[in-house]
Amino acid sequence: MNLYREKILEIYKNPQHFDEIDDFNFQAEKENLFCGDRLKVKIKLKENLIEKIAFSGEGCVLTIVGASAAGDLAKGSNLERIKKLSLKDILKKLGLEEILPSREKCLTLGLSVIKEALHLKEN
Repeated sequence: MNLYREKILEIYKNPQHFDEIDDFNFQAEKENLFCGDRLKVKIKLKENLIEKIAFSGEGCVLTIVGASAAGDLAKGSNLERIKKLSLKDILKKLGLEEILPSREKCLTLGLSVIKEALHLKEN
């Protein structure tokens, strides 16, 4: 098995930010209609920074791994930074150069639901 697969599978088995939080002030849920993956996010925003973030839901390996990476990038960030995050940032966080276009929505579903919860427009 190559290093890429090992890293992705390790993140999938132990994703970050798949948790529950009770003290949140933003939430949203999105579904990838193409494949049925579904994620819900709860966010605690304090002084314009994401203090806590938690995902729940189900999805393919890339959906879960992408949400984990999006949570890592979002936690501690302000709204302006989050607004600018994109597929490119997720790929970089995971150490990937590219992904098949047909899998981009899977990898970015977590980021998309974060932006929806915070009422930010997608880039």
